[in-house]
Amino acid sequence: MEQLLEDAECIAIVRKLAKELTVRASLITTRLLSENDKQDLRMGELSTDTLRAHIEVWVANGMPDYAHGLDDMRPFNPYLSWDATLKKHTLS
Repeated sequence: MEQLLEDAECIAIVRKLAKELTVRASLITTRLLSENDKQDLRMGELSTDTLRAHIEVWVANGMPDYAHGLDDMRPFNPYLSWDATLKKHTLS
């Protein structure tokens, strides 16, 4: 099956929706979208409208890490970020 969208096009879609919905695109790609979801977007099987709806529901549910199969509803804490140089959690 031939890929319909290039990765750059998929990234542009995610960034556009992230901006419109005021959520970081990196959170969408690391906590919401699994590799299968990303492939579906590339193949045109995941529409922009459907992705928008999924993002809206995901944000309303606290942005749990669905991409890695964690559906226990542990919300994302936007005030903590990982500082790789200090190797500890710091307030952003």
